[in-house]
This record gives sequence, C-alpha cells and structure tokens, in this order.
Amino acid sequence: MAGSITSPSELALLNHRKGGRYRFGESKGKWKLLTPIVDDHLVDWPHCIFSVAASDRDAAPCNYAVRLHLEGYPLKPPTGTFWCMETNAKLPNEIRPRGKNESWIFRTNWKSGNAFYHPYDRVAAESHADWGTKYRLTVWTRNHTIVDLLEVIHATLHSDEYLGVGEK
Repeated sequence: MAGSITSPSELALLNHRKGGRYRFGESKGKWKLLTPIVDDHLVDWPHCIFSVAASDRDAAPCNYAVRLHLEGYPLKPPTGTFWCMETNAKLPNEIRPRGKNESWIFRTNWKSGNAFYHPYDRVAAESHADWGTKYRLTVWTRNHTIVDLLEVIHATLHSDEYLGVGEK
C-alpha cells in the first residue's frame, strides 16, 4: 500500500474526518472509524467500517458496526449495512436493530437489508427516483459528508422507533 495514490473519494473522506462536525460527534461517543489507516490509506477502501452508538435496550449492544461502500464519495452517496466484526459479514437479522414500523431505515425486508432505506443511501436513492423530489431536504448532494449519514444512523438508534435487536 505504501506509495499508492489516494483516490479523490478516499481523500475527501479522510479530510471530512478532520472536520469539526465529525470530530465533535466522535468526541461525544456518537461514532468512530474502525477501519485502520495505514500509510495515509484506509485499509479495504472503498469500504469503511464505523462504530455508531445506540440507546440502551434490553439484550442490545451499545454500539453497532456499520460497513459503508464509499466509491465516488462525496459526489455519490454512500451505501451500506450493519456489520459483524467477528465474521466480517453482514450482521444477521436476528441481531440487527429493529424498529416499530415497516418504513424504518434499517428494515431487512428491502434489498435483503444490504442498504439503508433512506435518501442518503445510494441504493435507496437509485431505487426510488422520486425521492429526489419527495425528500428534497434529505436527499444526498455533493455538499453532504459522512457526518450526515452517521447522524441519521445515530439519531435513529436513539429514537423511540428503535426497539433493540431481533426480527419483528
């Protein structure tokens, strides 16, 4: 990896991590980058894994790992899902966060839980062309950063919608 050229997308993410909004959230324990950085490069780029804090719920973890695909970032929105660090695979449904309603962003009955059901997620945005009009204030633009998606995930895991883990 030493001597390799950093892609514009990787450089953008590394720079956004240095920003005040990212560092503030990290200092408050909302999230942190789990992906190692070696020689100024993110290991496994264009994938990154973040830990995002969750509200206290019975038998639920206090943090979830979220693996994001960031190719084309920030011009293209991220996409991702919850991740199991032990198996290096998508988090099984029985231990994924669950919510009160079927439109919840962490739903597993849409795209097999491989993307977040939110306008900030690339797969969701591409699957719902009308979201750019319907949700203009929450659709991803080049002015968004990783912090915007992390804030949505963190806020959802701290909302009344969040029930803990398991399938509905």
